[in-house]
Amino acid sequence: MDSSYTNVAQLAHATLVPTATIGGSKIELLNHSNYSDWAPRAQAILKKEKEWKYVNPANQTANLKLVGDEKTEFEDAKDSLILLLTKEVLQDVKHFTYTHEI
Repeated sequence: MDSSYTNVAQLAHATLVPTATIGGSKIELLNHSNYSDWAPRAQAILKKEKEWKYVNPANQTANLKLVGDEKTEFEDAKDSLILLLTKEVLQDVKHFTYTHEI
């Protein structure tokens, strides 16, 4: 196979992969086949952005009791998480109310 063809094919694949950039960190969006690669990177980004505490399922009970500015931050974390999903995955989870459900 011609190496220039291989390079073009690799470039085409790289440009077709949907990504998001949050806080300067670029990540491939979650689709139906990349969870194991996506999850630790998404967690790292959300930790860096100080939003992981609102997404972490271990904090589910405490997060449901948030009020005021913390509730706003919780809702912002849900928005950040949604930005890391492809449209197809978003369709699967759009009925969820809370971040830990997503």
